Amino acid sequence: MQNAAQSVEAVVPQAADAGPHTLPGWTRLCYSELTSGGLPLNWDWSQEEVRALAQRARRVRIQSRGSPEEAVVSRPGAYPIENIREGNPIGFGRELGEGEIGLFWESPSALLLARLLHVGDCWRDHGHKEEVCRLETNVYWAACNGQGLHWHGSVHGGHLPPTCSWNNNDDTDLELYVDAEVDSDALGREAQVDVLVRDLSGTEVATLRVPVHETIGQLKKRLCGRCADSVYTQRLMHSSKDSALEDSLHMRKLPQPAELQLVRLQLDSQLGEQLLVPAFNGDVRTVEKMLRNCASPNEANNDGMTPLMMASQSGRPGHVQVVRSLCAAGAAKERKTVAGATALWLAAAIGHLEVVRFLVHEGADRTAAFENGANPLHVAAHHGHLEVVRFLCVAGEDLDGAMLDGGTSLQRASQSGHAKVVEFLCEAGADKDRADSAGWTALLLATHGGQLHIVRLLCTARADKEKTFRDGSTPLMMAATMGQREVLEYLCSDGAEKDAQRWDGATSLHMAAKVGHVDVVRRLCEAGADMGRALLNGMTPIFLASTHGHLEVAQVLHEAGAAVDVRTEAGATPLLLAAAGGHVELVRWLAQVGVPVDAAQLDGRTPLLMASEAGHLAVVRQLCEAGSNRDLADLNGWTPLLRATHSQRSEVAQWLRDAGAAEAPGLTRYLADNTELQQASPGLGFRCSKDLEDRAGDGAVAAWGATVIGADEGDGWLKVGSRYLPMVLQGIQVLAPIDLGG
Repeated sequence: MQNAAQSVEAVVPQAADAGPHTLPGWTRLCYSELTSGGLPLNWDWSQEEVRALAQRARRVRIQSRGSPEEAVVSRPGAYPIENIREGNPIGFGRELGEGEIGLFWESPSALLLARLLHVGDCWRDHGHKEEVCRLETNVYWAACNGQGLHWHGSVHGGHLPPTCSWNNNDDTDLELYVDAEVDSDALGREAQVDVLVRDLSGTEVATLRVPVHETIGQLKKRLCGRCADSVYTQRLMHSSKDSALEDSLHMRKLPQPAELQLVRLQLDSQLGEQLLVPAFNGDVRTVEKMLRNCASPNEANNDGMTPLMMASQSGRPGHVQVVRSLCAAGAAKERKTVAGATALWLAAAIGHLEVVRFLVHEGADRTAAFENGANPLHVAAHHGHLEVVRFLCVAGEDLDGAMLDGGTSLQRASQSGHAKVVEFLCEAGADKDRADSAGWTALLLATHGGQLHIVRLLCTARADKEKTFRDGSTPLMMAATMGQREVLEYLCSDGAEKDAQRWDGATSLHMAAKVGHVDVVRRLCEAGADMGRALLNGMTPIFLASTHGHLEVAQVLHEAGAAVDVRTEAGATPLLLAAAGGHVELVRWLAQVGVPVDAAQLDGRTPLLMASEAGHLAVVRQLCEAGSNRDLADLNGWTPLLRATHSQRSEVAQWLRDAGAAEAPGLTRYLADNTELQQASPGLGFRCSKDLEDRAGDGAVAAWGATVIGADEGDGWLKVGSRYLPMVLQGIQVLAPIDLGG
């Protein structure tokens, strides 16, 4: 398995758990969980430890909890941060009491946040006094900084701003770091509490050891992960006689060791069915209200879509909060639609990075595949969602994992023309030459679709330019077949073999000539492609152009030096093939450049005979005007008129008669008037003259090389192979035919 984490520089966001987190040179002090239904603020350290860290720190870092790369950092020494956790929160005018925790939104004050956002003295510029500044608008001076950090909510009336968004993306919780290293010994000394949880029957539900700084709300999340009980249906209490414990209660305030009783409220499936619409619309308030009323989060419609899937497949703002709330309520992350899509798959398909990140952190299966075997990485690559692709690869997804047809993420991105995804996957180490079950490589797919920028990327990444499709076609042949001139020019300039051949001997020039791509043919000729190289049947490119009626291609080849007076293994000339196909302009041009109009194949068939049999009247006229012999027969005695008559090409036959073509007495008209004879099987009996019967014996050779198979002396019938009937009966008065079989 190729792991992109080893080859791509990226930050792997940590899972949203309750333990202290550190970045190199930084220590997290606190974080919010309001978007997932948790507390406004959770502290990682005791009051004394926070004070010690703050005294050593010179900078503060605020970052998105799910996206560490989205962060703002204060200038060194921009604000004294020793009182981050305690002190005088602006606007409240009192000291924190023993054990009280000041909310992050209040304690650092608006001035500190302004400094973090690099807005300098903008507050004074707007007439605000530093000592009384507060967050008084829903959008926190986003125009003053390039990061685009928007605060949501207001501090008025006690409503604190719990979330923010970055560059107008979905809301996210925040983390606060300081640039001071934590004492490793202090990390190991963090107090733990043992918690035993039982249900009403006294059965043990779980035994957990959790940090003392965690809350009852966080304990419920742990239980949700253990027993799949929604946090909204859990009620934790000391005993059945007590009231439920508040979610904000810290574990340190419980008796040690703690023993709690879990009461499970019944889920409402009918109310759960009503969750689909608000989940799809991203209506967080309605969703959470219904969940608090015990709506079942896993009810599905006829397509198998659950509320979690509805929220995951939409990229609208607010849906990530809905996803978080549903997961907190115990929504099944691995459930699939009728077609096989999970919530993670749907989020990846739409490119909803925040939902993808959250679901992966929550343990969703990254390999869960659609009915065609496409996993989230495949579908994200197919739709060109680079950040989703990057995140999944860094999270450990197999770069070369295959769909049911053998297709990989690189192939899907190449086929769809997503250059940035292709570039990333190549740099991450994806197999550039891997083929699916049909033989398609990423380069073949890009070439077939004319994706020049993708072809450049793949060739720069050293993809094999001679790796063939299952029929032996190289990328250059594919470009020639599809008429992708720019791609072909690039491949030629990059060293692709111009005269490489398939199993049947075809080259890129053959393919372009067959399809009729004039510009491609011209470019290949200019690049020095071999115009005389033949297929196994002896056909050079000009034969294919003639067969398919591509006059301009034939002219380009001729101007480039291709011979026109050539023959195939069967003796056919380009003019004969053009005549057989009914390409009158090509026939006229070939005759003008000197190809003999009566040059016949090895079996004696001429261009005029071929055109007559196929019913191409315009070609017949052109050949006759060019001097073709109207009565020249093949080795079996068929003349153009006989062939036209036998093939029911009445218009051609009449024109040949009017033009003076000779016809055999009796037989020609009889063939024209009797469909039964034309469609008869081998072995026909004909009443003939006694003279012919006397001359016909077993194995005797009759006129024009026809072999007499047998003769019935009793009633004067002659039995011959149907192929030779016209020759045997030339000049004979034919009576009614009878099928003798055989």
